[in-house]
Amino acid sequence: MIRSKVALLQSKRLYPDEQDWDEDNPFDYMIGFRRLLKPDDDWASVVAPRRFGFTAESRYKALMTGVPQYAAIRQYETQRGIPVYYLLYHPLRIPHAVVLPLTADYQLSGSCDIGCRVIPADHLWAALVGRPDGHIPAYDELLRSLAGPFTRGEHSVGWRLEHFVVDLLLECETGYIANSPEDGGLNYIFNRRAGPISAALALTIDAP
Repeated sequence: MIRSKVALLQSKRLYPDEQDWDEDNPFDYMIGFRRLLKPDDDWASVVAPRRFGFTAESRYKALMTGVPQYAAIRQYETQRGIPVYYLLYHPLRIPHAVVLPLTADYQLSGSCDIGCRVIPADHLWAALVGRPDGHIPAYDELLRSLAGPFTRGEHSVGWRLEHFVVDLLLECETGYIANSPEDGGLNYIFNRRAGPISAALALTIDAP
C-alpha cells in the first residue's frame, strides 16, 4: 500500500418540477425499517404512472442554505482541512421529461449531456453567497453563478463524475490523503456521526 485517498461526496439531486421536497427526517431514523412498510393505498400512489419533468428552473430542493447540514459541512471542512464535494444528480439532459415507472418497452435514447456532476463545496458556497437562509438554488442559477472550471462547456455545473474519479482523484489532483487508519479527520466523519448514513458506496481501486 502506497497511499490511501478519500473523497467525501455529499449527494443532492435535482428535483422534478412535479415533486415536493421528500427527504429523510429525524422521525424516519426513530422508526427505522418500519417506514418501508406502507399501507396499500400509499404504495398504490407510489407506483402509479406519473410524469417527472425537469427544466432550467428545476431546483435542488434538499440543497437549502442555512440549514444545520449546510453549516455542519462548512464547519467540518474548515476545522478538519478535509475537502468536501457535492455530487449533484441530474437527468441526461435539460429540459427532460419521463413517465415513471418505466414500461417494459421503454427505450433510452440520446447522449448524456449532464448526468452526475461533482462540485467542491467551497465553489458551491461561493455561488450562493448573499442568498438568504432557506434559499433553494435552481439548475439555471448554478449554471450562471459557478465560476472557475465550471463555466459553460463540458464541465458546466460541475465536473463529470468519471472525470473527477479518473483524472482528478486517481491522478492526485484532488481528494484527501489519509495519513493512517487512525486519521483524526476521517475518524470524526465515520465514527462520530449523530445519525446514520442513508446510503454509502466504497470503491477499492488497485493501480500500477
